[in-house]
Amino acid sequence: MKTFDPKRPAEEVTLTFDFSAECASPRTVTAQVCSIEQVSGATDPDLATMLVGSAVAQGTLVLQRIAGGVLDADYLLVAQISRDDGEIRELPALLKVRRWT
Repeated sequence: MKTFDPKRPAEEVTLTFDFSAECASPRTVTAQVCSIEQVSGATDPDLATMLVGSAVAQGTLVLQRIAGGVLDADYLLVAQISRDDGEIRELPALLKVRRWT
């Protein structure tokens, strides 16, 4: 599973999921969505607001803006695509929210 570089609570960043191995030509992405859940740390009361807007596909890449998060918490993000052949594929990734070190 991929681990993104840590972000700070005040940062807003774009995370990129690469589906090139799951969506080789001639297959194309027809729909995309991202979900998030907290896996450790103090409870995040604003978890749902961490996803900023909807996921966007650029070829075989899925991009999702992320904001906020609780300091020292870890989050599991899952990007899901639907392909033109009807198959659904998912990629999980871990995001840690940390302070400057």
